[in-house]
Amino acid sequence: MAASMPRARSTRSTASTFALLGLGAVLTSGCVGFLGVNPPPSSEGGTDAIPMGSDSEGTGGAESTSGERTTQGSDGDSADDGVSTTGDDSGSTAEPIEDEPQLDHAAWNPDSAAFEFSHESVPSISVVGAPADADPSRSAMLHDGTNQLLYLMQEGADAVYQLDFDPGLATYVHDGAPSIPLVDFPGYADRSSFAMLHDGGRYRLYFLSVDHPLRLIQGAFDPDAGAFVHGFASIPEIDVVGTPAGSDWSGWAALNDGETFRLYVFASAAHDSVFEHTYDGMQYQFGLEVAEPIGLTMIPNDADRDDFAMLHNGTTPSLYLRGEP
Repeated sequence: MAASMPRARSTRSTASTFALLGLGAVLTSGCVGFLGVNPPPSSEGGTDAIPMGSDSEGTGGAESTSGERTTQGSDGDSADDGVSTTGDDSGSTAEPIEDEPQLDHAAWNPDSAAFEFSHESVPSISVVGAPADADPSRSAMLHDGTNQLLYLMQEGADAVYQLDFDPGLATYVHDGAPSIPLVDFPGYADRSSFAMLHDGGRYRLYFLSVDHPLRLIQGAFDPDAGAFVHGFASIPEIDVVGTPAGSDWSGWAALNDGETFRLYVFASAAHDSVFEHTYDGMQYQFGLEVAEPIGLTMIPNDADRDDFAMLHNGTTPSLYLRGEP
């Protein structure tokens, strides 16, 4: 199987010296990252942005480059913009979700060339304190160089809630902050799922297009607006090319491995493997490095395979499915 993950990246972020419990208390030195092909241009400097004033400690290697990266078609002003919120600063008043969601965690296993559940990782991670109007079925994740973050769509609103990973408790925790608005995203952006990544300077959010299923609708966090804004410092729409027939876009995710940006989609309706796409500077293209499905192994029986989320912590990529509460 040609799904081997090439060399690990380096990063200047001091956060890379900390272990990320949510991605495994011990990561073997053999775990490697993905090769980058024609990554977006980079500029000097790093990022220590901590969204929404999180006081959690560094939780792993940065999902950033060795130096600050500009973005997919950005205007070259990639900024160290920590996410903050607007609205009622007293925080969310919604009651927490009654049944705490769980995340089943798979880490990349270079020996099997697959995402293996419970491989050198916390098998199940709780989501604590998410407001009752947060939708766990619509989630995305990223690592911003300091913190590992989970985002849940707010039901009945164009907004997302942010939850921080607590490495001591191995849980994602909502601190009561209000949701973060999504601004100017078009009506043809499919809100049924979304993906996110951190490019080394900005927090990025993606929807699929209803009109063009193989097209991403992109926005980034604007600190002045306190919102994710469509087209802000971004290519507003990015094509996805070469995806094999039979792939299932009911589940998809994105990450930044420090060399380039990656997009993943279920390879079939069985939801037991994924296809990888690589950002080539203009579009996400299938088969630039891996042209075969990448397997998901040791999937828990109670795992919800409807969708998945992914992130890269600077050492290894990970994939998450929702588990039984």
